[in-house]
Amino acid sequence: MLILKKSKAVSPLIATVLLVAFSVVLGALVMNFAQKSTKDLSDEASQNIERGVTCSVNLIAKLVEIDDEKFICFNRSGSNNLEAIVENQGTKDAKGVQIFVLDSNDAPYTYNILTALNAHNSTKYNVSLGSSFVFPPLKIIISPIILSSGNENEICTDNRIEVEEIEVCS
Repeated sequence: MLILKKSKAVSPLIATVLLVAFSVVLGALVMNFAQKSTKDLSDEASQNIERGVTCSVNLIAKLVEIDDEKFICFNRSGSNNLEAIVENQGTKDAKGVQIFVLDSNDAPYTYNILTALNAHNSTKYNVSLGSSFVFPPLKIIISPIILSSGNENEICTDNRIEVEEIEVCS
């Protein structure tokens, strides 16, 4: 005699309900992840746009010119100093400037000077280049430093001042 065993299985209705519930939960997880990722990317893009506008439009750094000569020079009275007067012709303040100097031996030196460069004002920067610096400087790059929305210092490389012929201060 042949004995048939009854196997227990999930009814089709319960299986369908479980599949739909699983799909809804999985969809909600994916949407939550996508929403957070999109918000993070959007916030980062907004900060980059704000920084770009501040650096290229609202903060305009220039060297002050006296008798059509840019005021930047070095070695006043035998000191190892670099002097520059930088003017901010924009509407936003800079926290300071970063000064990159290349000496005669092509050795790079970088100085972050956190003396404010306020809007519509000029600031004189006097930087001691140190005893290891080989004069004359070959190139100087001055870039404003701004305070980002995350309260970190950022260098405005979009609005930098480059000078290659630097005179001895008179």
